[in-house]
Amino acid sequence: MQKYVYFNGMKFTRDENTGYYLNSTNRIRLHRYVWEQTHGKIPKGYHIHHIDGDKRNNDISNLMMLTPTEH
Repeated sequence: MQKYVYFNGMKFTRDENTGYYLNSTNRIRLHRYVWEQTHGKIPKGYHIHHIDGDKRNNDISNLMMLTPTEH
């Protein structure tokens, strides 16, 4: 399993506890960053969901925005 991944020149480190990749400088999770690069800012309170359940798969085709209730 990859400990580090790079996206748009930014380094994201996998958190062993949560399984999410996090950029320590900007304090943003990779899946949220990928979403925002494609679709713009995420409205407050919304979640970005991994469709296949795999937190390592941060391809935009595997992400969808949901309300907390939907998530």
